[in-house]
Amino acid sequence: MDQKKIESLINEALKNPDPDIQYMRAEELTNELTIFYGKQEQNEKNQNIINECYNVFYQHLSSQYREIQGNAIRQFQRLSPLMRSQEVQYIAQELLKSSTQGMNDTRENYHICLQEIVEKIPIQVQSLFEVQEGIVKKLRESKETVKKLQVSNQIVHQEIQQNVEIQAELLKILSSIMSRWPKLYQKDFSDLLLDNITNSNELSIRKNSCVCLGYLGVSLSQQSLNDLIQNRILPLVKELRFDQQSFAKILYLNQSLNHLAKSSGKYFEKALVEQIFERFFQIQKEQQKIDLDNINQYAEILEIQLLTINYLLSNNYARAFDQKLIDQITPLIDFDPLGVAAIEENPYDDDYYIDETSDSTWRVRRCALYTFQELLKIQPQQYKVILSALFGPNQIIMNRINEKNAEIKLSIVQFLISLVQASAVTNEELNPEDELQQLSLLKQRSIPPSISLIELVEQLLDKVSLIFQDAQEQQSLKSESTKLLLAIGQYFHSQIQKSQLCFSKIVEIIKQSIDGSSVNYSNEQKLASILTMKSILKITEPAAFQVPILKSMVQVLIEAVNQKYIRIQIEGYSTLEILVFVFKQNYQEQFQDSLSKIKQTLIIKIQVDTLDQEVKQSLFSLATSLFKYFPSIYTKTEVEQLAQTSLLRLQIEALTNNIMTLVQYFKNLNDPKILISSIANHLQKNDKSQTYLALINLIQNNKIDQNLATDILSRFKQITTENYDLQILTLQVLIKVTNIKLPDSLIKETVKIGLQQTKIKPEIEDFFNLVNQKNLIEQEITKQLGKEELYPAGQIYCSILKNVPGSLSSLYSSLTTNRQLKLSTLRFLHKYQKDQKALDILCQLIKDNQDSDLAAFVIGSAVTDFQQIQKLIDQNPNQYQFYQALKEFTEITQINNPTEIAQYMLNQVDGKDKTISTICGDILGGFFKQNYTQLEQLLFYSIQSASQAIRYSCIQSLKYTHQWTNKAHILLEMLQKEKDIQILTGIIKALTQNIQHIKLNNLTQYLTFCLRRYEEKELNFGNFVEKRDDAKDLRSLSFDLLESFLSIQNVELKPILVEVFDKFADDKYEETRIPRLRIIQKIIKSNPLELVPYLEILLKTFEPILKTLQQQLQKQDQNLDKEKEKFRLIISILQGLRLNSKEVDSFCGKCLTEQILKSVGQ
Repeated sequence: MDQKKIESLINEALKNPDPDIQYMRAEELTNELTIFYGKQEQNEKNQNIINECYNVFYQHLSSQYREIQGNAIRQFQRLSPLMRSQEVQYIAQELLKSSTQGMNDTRENYHICLQEIVEKIPIQVQSLFEVQEGIVKKLRESKETVKKLQVSNQIVHQEIQQNVEIQAELLKILSSIMSRWPKLYQKDFSDLLLDNITNSNELSIRKNSCVCLGYLGVSLSQQSLNDLIQNRILPLVKELRFDQQSFAKILYLNQSLNHLAKSSGKYFEKALVEQIFERFFQIQKEQQKIDLDNINQYAEILEIQLLTINYLLSNNYARAFDQKLIDQITPLIDFDPLGVAAIEENPYDDDYYIDETSDSTWRVRRCALYTFQELLKIQPQQYKVILSALFGPNQIIMNRINEKNAEIKLSIVQFLISLVQASAVTNEELNPEDELQQLSLLKQRSIPPSISLIELVEQLLDKVSLIFQDAQEQQSLKSESTKLLLAIGQYFHSQIQKSQLCFSKIVEIIKQSIDGSSVNYSNEQKLASILTMKSILKITEPAAFQVPILKSMVQVLIEAVNQKYIRIQIEGYSTLEILVFVFKQNYQEQFQDSLSKIKQTLIIKIQVDTLDQEVKQSLFSLATSLFKYFPSIYTKTEVEQLAQTSLLRLQIEALTNNIMTLVQYFKNLNDPKILISSIANHLQKNDKSQTYLALINLIQNNKIDQNLATDILSRFKQITTENYDLQILTLQVLIKVTNIKLPDSLIKETVKIGLQQTKIKPEIEDFFNLVNQKNLIEQEITKQLGKEELYPAGQIYCSILKNVPGSLSSLYSSLTTNRQLKLSTLRFLHKYQKDQKALDILCQLIKDNQDSDLAAFVIGSAVTDFQQIQKLIDQNPNQYQFYQALKEFTEITQINNPTEIAQYMLNQVDGKDKTISTICGDILGGFFKQNYTQLEQLLFYSIQSASQAIRYSCIQSLKYTHQWTNKAHILLEMLQKEKDIQILTGIIKALTQNIQHIKLNNLTQYLTFCLRRYEEKELNFGNFVEKRDDAKDLRSLSFDLLESFLSIQNVELKPILVEVFDKFADDKYEETRIPRLRIIQKIIKSNPLELVPYLEILLKTFEPILKTLQQQLQKQDQNLDKEKEKFRLIISILQGLRLNSKEVDSFCGKCLTEQILKSVGQ
C-alpha cells in the first residue's frame, strides 16, 4: 500500500472545494482498498490509514452535495463484503451513533450504510457485539424518551414520530445481526422486545421485535426460554379478543411464539410442547363461538398457531400428538366458514365467488396441507393414517382440488407428491431438488382396507390429466402436476401395470404431452411424461391388455425422439431400449412390427452427423439392445451399415464405450480388418475391458488372417493386473483362430503378471499350454517365484505339463530342487495324472517338516477316497497337516458319506489343539453347507458336548450356512453358560453373520455376560509391565452384534443403553469404545430422547477427548488417521443431541471448534 498516495487522496477527498474531485478521490480510495484486501499478506501497520479512508466515506455521508452522499453509500456497498474485524469495529459504532442523531435526510444515509455492513460483511467477522449492545441500549433510551414526551403537555408529535422511526430502523438492523450471528449477544433483552410487541402501535416495530425475539431464543438458556414462553407469552394469548387493540396484541404475541418455535422449537421441553399443542386444539374448538365478522381475524390466529405446530413437529415430544393432530387438522382442509369457497361442478364460473377479496380463510386450508406435508416428511410411517383420514369416504382432498383458489390447488398437488413419496420405503434418500431421479422401492407401505390403491391411482391420474388439458391453468400448477405424474410412475408402477384403466390413462397423458404444442405443454412436462413411462415399464406381471398399449407407446416414443429438446430425445431412446427388453422378457413374438419401426428409426438417426453426443450414445445403446435381444432383426446390409457408422464414430471419445459394446455382436463382416484394426489401436490409448471384449468377439465371429493378428499383437502396450483375464483371453482366442506365435517378451509378461493373481481362472488356464513354450515359462516362473505366487504358479505350470505323459512322476522324482513350485503344481496335476508312490513321498516330507503344509494340500488332491486319509490320520492323530489334507480332499471331491466323515472328525478332534479344531470346523462347515438337513441332529448334539474342542469345531462350522438359525436359541443359552472365550467369540461371530435370519425378542439379556466379561491381567516383562484384557475382543464383537440387532429389529432401547453405558467413562480400549459409540449414534437417529438420562456422562467423557484432540491438531505433525472414526462418531453424536438439548448445543459451541470439524471431515 502506497501510504503517501493514500494520504494525498484522503486530503483531497476531504479538503478540495471541488465536489467532482471529492467524488473521484473517494472512488480511487475504494480501488486502493480493494487491491489491499486482495493481497494474501496484509500489513497490519497500515490500519490507521485504512481507518482514515473509511472516515472519508463517513464524512461524505453528511456532505452538502447529494451526489457525494450517494457515492459514499456506494463505496460502503462495494467494500462491505471485504471488510475485516478491525474496520468494522472502527466504523460501525460511528455509523450507529450518527444514525440515531441529526436530521432525517442525512441520518438515513448512516442507517443504510450500517445495514449494508451488517448484511454483507463475511460471516467470520464477528465484530458487532458492541453495535448490538449499543442498539439495545439506544432502543431502551428511545422508548423512555417517547414515554416522557407522551405524558408532557407539549405538542411533540414530530419528535415522537422521529423516535419511533429510529426504533424501527434499529430493530431492522438488530434482526439482521441476530439472523447472521444468533449467539453473538448472550444477554436477555426479551422484556424490551415483548414490550414492543404488546404496546407499540408501529407495525414494523412489532414485526421486527417478533423476529428478534425468535433469534434471541437461540442464545437463551433452557430455563430462560421456558420462562419466557410459559410465563410471559402463553398467559397473554389464552383468550381471543377481537377489538382492534387486543387483537393486534394477541396476533403479534402468537407471531413471536411462532418465531421462537422456528428458531428453538427443537429444544422445547415436554411440558411446553404439550401446552402449545393443547392451546392449538382449544383455539380450534372455539370456532363455533366466533362471530362471522371476526372470522378472518380468527383465521389469522389459527394459521399462525398451525405454523407454530409445523415448527414443533421436529421436536421428539411432538410424537405423542401425531394422531390427535391428524384428527384435528383434517377438517381444516375444508375450512370455509364464510362459504365463499364452496366447491361446485364448474369452478370456473364467473359467479363462483361472492367476494373472494374479503376472504382470508383459505390460508388456513393451505397451512393444514403444509402441516400434513411436514408430518409426512418427519413421520412417513403415518402414511396409512393420513391416507385414511383424507381419502376415506368423504374424499376431502379429491373434492377440494376442484376449488378455484389457485394457491390451494397448488398446495394440494404438492401435498399429493409428498403422499405418493411416503407410500413406500426406498433404499436411497430422496433428493428434493431432483424430481427426475429413479428410485428403488424396498417395500410398499400398507394402506387401510377401506381404500383401493388402484382406484386412488386412477383418481390421481384423472386429476393430472384435467390439469394438463386445461389451457387456463397456471404454469406453476402444471409444473407441480408434472412432478406428481413422475412420482406416481415411480412409486405406483406395479399398481399401474395391473390396471388396464391406469395403464391406458397414463399412456394417454404421455401421448397428449408429446403431441401437444409447446404453448400448452412445456419441455419439462414432456420430459417427465417420458420418465414416467420408463418407470411403469418395470413389468412383472405380463397381461394381454398391455400389448396394444405397449405398441402405442412405441409410436409415442418415436414421435418423442423427433422433438428438438435434447433431453427428451435422450430419454426417448433410453425408454425405447427398456421397451425392447420388456418385449423380450414378457411377450416374445407379438411385437415384430413395433421392433421394425424402432429399428428403422434407429438406422436413419444413427447416421445423422449433427446429433448431440449424448443422443448418439443413447442410439448406440439402443442398437446394442436390439442385437442382444433380437439378433435376427438386422439384415446383412444393415449390419454392414452399422459397422461402417461405428468405424466413423470410433474417433469420438464420448462414444467409444458404446461402440465397443455394439461391435461385439457383428458377425461375418465383408471386410472386418479396418474395424478390428481401429479397435486394436485403442489398446495403446487405454486399458478398458470393453476394448478387449470387442476384440475377443470380433476375432471369434469374423475371418482373421496372420497379418491382422500381427497388427493386433503390435498394439499390446503391456500386460496389466487390472484386466489380466481379458488380456490373456484375447491372446488365447488370437492363437486359436490364427495359430500366431507370441513374442518371448510378451509370454514372459503374461507369466510375471499371472503370478501376481490370487488364482488363474479356468477359462484362461489353457493359454500357457497353447503358447507351447514350456522352458521359457518354467524359467520365468522360477525367476519370479515367491511364497505368495505359489498358487498361480502351480496352476500355470500344471497347464503346460498336464498333457505331457509322465510329468507327475518326473516332478516327484526331482523334488529336491524347486520343491515349492513342484508341490504347488502337483496339487493341480493330480487331477490329470496319478502316481502310486506319491503318498509315501508326501508323508515323508511332512515327517521331515519340509514344506509340510504344501505337501498336505497335495495329499488332499492325490488320494482317491476318504479311507486313505483316514488311515493317515489314525497313524498321526496329532499331526494337523493330515487334517488339512482331508479339508483339501473334501473341497475338491464329491462326498457321498458326509455323516460318516463328520462323525469321524468329531471323534478325532476331542482333546486336540485349537489348530486341528479349527480345520475340522471348516470341514464340517463345508458339509453343513451342502447337507445341512442330514447333519443337523449331529451338529446340535455335538455342540453341547462336554469336550471343549468338539464344541469349538461345531461353532467354527456355523459361519458356512444360516440354515441352523431356527435353533439359534441353543447358542444364545450357551452364551450364558460357556466359559471359554474363544468359543464365546465364535458364537458371537456366527450370530452376527446371520443376524438377519434370526428372530429374537430380546438379545440383550443373553449378551450381558459377554458384554461385561473382563479378563484383565498384568504381564511382567522385567523392564515394564503390560496390562492386557483377554476378553476385550469378545466385548467388542458383542457390541457389534448388538448394533446389528438394533439395525434390523425394533427393540426396547433401555436395556441396550444400560449395557452401553456400563463402565462407559472408564473404557480405554478403542476396540470396545467405538462399537458403543456406533450404537449411541444409531439410537440418536431413531429416538434421541432415550439419551437424555445419559447426557452428563457423555459430555463428561467427550470433553477431555476433544481437548486432547485440539491440542494434537495444534501440533501439525500428529497423525490422527487411526482415531478418526472415534472422533467422527463423537461429533455425529453431539450434533444429533444438540438438536434436543441446549446444554449439548452450548457444549458443541465451546468444544467443536472449526479446526476440529475441518480435520475430522465433518
